Amino acid sequence: MTDLPVAGTLRAPRAFFGLTLALVFCLALAPATLAADDDTVTVPVDSWLIVGPFASPAPAFADEPAFTGGTPSDRREALAAKALLPDWPLDAGAAWPVAGAAMARPDGGEANWSTRGGESLDLAVGGDGDRIAWLATFVEVDHFTELKLVVETERLARVFVDGEQVAEKGKADAADAEETGSTEADLELVGGKHLVVIAALATAVGDDEAADGWTLAARFEAPEGAGVTVSDHPRRGVTVRDLLDPPQVSGVALSADGTLAAVSYQQPAVPSDDRTSWVEIFTTKDAMPVRTLRFGGSVSGFSWAPSGHGFAFRTGGALWVGDLGSGRLEELLDRDGLGGHRWAADGRSLFVEISEEPEADDRGVVRVRSLSDRWGGFRDVGSLWQVSATDGRRLRRLTAGPLSVSLEDVSPDGGKLLVSRTRYTLTRPFAVGELFELDLETLAVTPVTEVTWLGSASYSPDGAQLLVLAGPSAFDGAGSGLAEGTIPSEYDGQAYLYELATGEVDAFTRSFAPAVNDAAFSHLNGSIYLRVTEGEHGRLYHWQQGQAGAPTPLDAGDVDAIDGFSLARTGSQVAAWGSGLQRPAYAFVWPWPSGEPHLLADPSGEGFSQVEFGRVDDFSYTAEDGSEIPGRLYYPLDFDPDEKYPLIVYYYGGVVPTDRSFAGRYPKNLWAARGYAVYVLQPSGAVGYGEEFASRHVNDWGERILDEIVGGVDAVVEAHPFLDGSKVGCFGGSYGGFTTMSLITHTDRFAAAISHAGISGIASYWGEGWWGYLYMAAAAADSYPWNRPDLYVERSPLFNADKVTTPLLLLHGTDDPNVPPGESEQMFAALRVLGKDVEYVKIEGEGHWILTYPKRVLWWETILAWFDKNLKDDSAAWEHLWGEELERGGP
Repeated sequence: MTDLPVAGTLRAPRAFFGLTLALVFCLALAPATLAADDDTVTVPVDSWLIVGPFASPAPAFADEPAFTGGTPSDRREALAAKALLPDWPLDAGAAWPVAGAAMARPDGGEANWSTRGGESLDLAVGGDGDRIAWLATFVEVDHFTELKLVVETERLARVFVDGEQVAEKGKADAADAEETGSTEADLELVGGKHLVVIAALATAVGDDEAADGWTLAARFEAPEGAGVTVSDHPRRGVTVRDLLDPPQVSGVALSADGTLAAVSYQQPAVPSDDRTSWVEIFTTKDAMPVRTLRFGGSVSGFSWAPSGHGFAFRTGGALWVGDLGSGRLEELLDRDGLGGHRWAADGRSLFVEISEEPEADDRGVVRVRSLSDRWGGFRDVGSLWQVSATDGRRLRRLTAGPLSVSLEDVSPDGGKLLVSRTRYTLTRPFAVGELFELDLETLAVTPVTEVTWLGSASYSPDGAQLLVLAGPSAFDGAGSGLAEGTIPSEYDGQAYLYELATGEVDAFTRSFAPAVNDAAFSHLNGSIYLRVTEGEHGRLYHWQQGQAGAPTPLDAGDVDAIDGFSLARTGSQVAAWGSGLQRPAYAFVWPWPSGEPHLLADPSGEGFSQVEFGRVDDFSYTAEDGSEIPGRLYYPLDFDPDEKYPLIVYYYGGVVPTDRSFAGRYPKNLWAARGYAVYVLQPSGAVGYGEEFASRHVNDWGERILDEIVGGVDAVVEAHPFLDGSKVGCFGGSYGGFTTMSLITHTDRFAAAISHAGISGIASYWGEGWWGYLYMAAAAADSYPWNRPDLYVERSPLFNADKVTTPLLLLHGTDDPNVPPGESEQMFAALRVLGKDVEYVKIEGEGHWILTYPKRVLWWETILAWFDKNLKDDSAAWEHLWGEELERGGP
């Protein structure tokens, strides 16, 4: 039984012990209480799914007394409660039980679920020996509700809700008992459907020792108006556990010949805070499993050898090599600081990156040598080494020096490495990428070129060109088609072909509207594949040198956001992984240019077969200046056009659009499942809509996008009568958190606001954020606190705090180096002094992302509780999580 919160069941205060959350002024958790008797309604469970009863043999030697004293019946019941009552629930994160489906029995057999009605089930003991039955039902509540579950049975039972044990009846009723015994549990359930499972056990005791009957009944006692319903149907809206618990595809790699694909997975190791990662290898023709690699729950960096079916991967600080043909699998190298690896062209060795830490100053002080020296780990120096793939003891150092060296690629002939270093300067862009070729025989280094805003570089199959990814200003602005004087957004990624012999550059994506994220040469025919951001979609394109017109898109079916891809070195197969608006990530493969994509791995498919999603419509509107502002609208689950719904407005407002990937940091489908409409819009400045649209981000900082967001809200409310225009909340994170704080100094249009890791003082972020000055080199080009006070002061929410009238929730990780928590601290201080309605929750030990499992659950539930309180006039969840309101004038 875990002490960690699970989706659907929140228990106070035990469920949150160990979370180490620091609150500014809400310190006490509200006790779990039920409404007074005269305000309580009883909801009997009259719809059940059942398996059994079937025999449940006692363990060997069970008849030998385990303790002295007591009757044989006493000893038998003690054994039954301890050893026979199952301590495992049905997996609440997998497919829920449904009539006709099979359930795996502990003895290895199977039994099918069937439906039973009635408020009291006769389980009919029958047969000899111990017998067990599994029962399941589903309870749904409209909103956060405290209620009681009562289970009545003459025999033994163990009760689970959403996968967690909540109650147990460990002793059978006596034969002369006047009333049937019961067990009960106080529950706190968030809105939505929840799985209740009961393992009921009849022990083999004499009739004179226990009641003859074996019945079971259950009921919920809930506050009046809680909207409690019971059913035997598993269809449900998405839950927190649906989003967090299942395994997630995190990568795919094709073997050189394209016949095999290695799919990488990640999954939370609940109830610990760790994540497990592993690899499964499939045939690409029919997706048949070949081998699974699990080593201590941490397998990363899987790569295939350049020929055959050899492979390499890392587990922590160890590098492993294997071969499917020979069956070989052994640890090749174990070194502190081990990083990425890449196979040599002949497959006989590997190149590895190893970082070395400097000696610490034992005086406990640090002299900061440069702006970048403030970063954690900056003084670690990464170097390149070569290690034999057959004998890990033969290790050769290839680079040294004061700057870290990264391996970009291995030349096709295997004689050279393409390597890069980053040189930091005190003038914009503050960082310059240096590309070199390293001769593997002599270790001589030849400079190739310098690239501002460098992303990556790789060799063409003939070794004559480099495929370089960088910002539009690279190569003296070759990637920009903007009018003179307009500064491009350097996050609008471009692809370039660089001729090694002449230094000539072809900016072949300059007139291509999508932003390039990744690119790779096909070694089969020299064509180029591009993974791009195209509006709110992530797509894959194909381009052949000399091709007329734009690159050609690949049809990826219902994948809205491709996260990555892999090419077969000598085959025509392409593999990719990604997700959709309402589909978790999966891996697929298809032959190109002919053939249809087919599935490789879909780890969440079964678990989501019973999950229902609401409708999602595209919604764009025309801003006052004539610009088309794209967006989409999520409808609430169980949408009724005659009802009025509160609206959550989500945006980023920075350099990238809010894409159509599944879940993510801010899960819109979850909000829709909790009864909200959700409007996502893409204000000016996002990449993927063309270079001019992206360039609007530079030096804007709330000048343009605030009016676009308010205009979008007015347009979407006017176009959809079911939206309650008086109950609109706004929410954003990082730059979106800045956008939230700026919005509520700009307008009183919103009834509630949330800023996660937001920027309140542009100047303080510029100087204190580890990468603040680097980000501002793109987002505030040539603008500094001393030459643009209109930007750094006048557009900072902190200096406009007195204009805020909207209730604001501030969320921030205490270990966030990107946007330091002081950005929320100072906005909180200002609003408290001004007597404004503000709350501040700090998440201890978390950075810019909230990753620890229980804290992530609590973070998500806190977001919904704040909106429930302010948009639904329902403060129950907020008070449950964070206690009752304190007087605003208090400390």
